[in-house]
Amino acid sequence: MFVIVYGVRSIGGTEGEAEHLHGGAFVTITCSADGKASSGPGFLSPSANQACRRARDDQRGRAPYWLGGGVLVTGVGVTRFRKARAAAKG
Repeated sequence: MFVIVYGVRSIGGTEGEAEHLHGGAFVTITCSADGKASSGPGFLSPSANQACRRARDDQRGRAPYWLGGGVLVTGVGVTRFRKARAAAKG
């Protein structure tokens, strides 16, 4: 079930981190759920917001895999549970 919940949350976006070039070095910034830089070195720069948008798009791109995997694993678990319960009853 966790996988399904994470997949649904990934579609809407979650807070995360991204890297962007600031002062000649790659630095890590914190990104909000809506894809905007919220803290870190150079978080007010346009490149920081662009890095956060890219990270959010990458996260959304993985959501279908999380959802599909969650449905598959849940389906297998329910099937095995029903088989085990039926074998125990009869």
